[in-house]
Amino acid sequence: MKKINRLKKNIPDTIKAMNKTYDDMAITSLENHIACMYASPIMFAGMLINYAVGHLYYKMDPVSVLINSLIFFCLGVLFELALRIKHKYCDWFVSVSIEKVSSTLQ
Repeated sequence: MKKINRLKKNIPDTIKAMNKTYDDMAITSLENHIACMYASPIMFAGMLINYAVGHLYYKMDPVSVLINSLIFFCLGVLFELALRIKHKYCDWFVSVSIEKVSSTLQ
């Protein structure tokens, strides 16, 4: 796998880097990088929306709502860490996470 020179900070730069390479592993890594860029802000927004809707609108138990929000927060942190850590299991984590989420949504 070719080394990617620097960490791409935004999606257009990552797509340009994907278009320049022909290495399958590098393309997979960059695809996972894009997935993390989308997933982490969605998890953080989901944490806030979960609290607002669950506790303020539906008047659910605050402990269960906070536990659900904590799960969203932990997933957001894991996706952010997967962006920054260069480890062989980061691509595996992102692929499995996206696969599980897409299978539960069907």
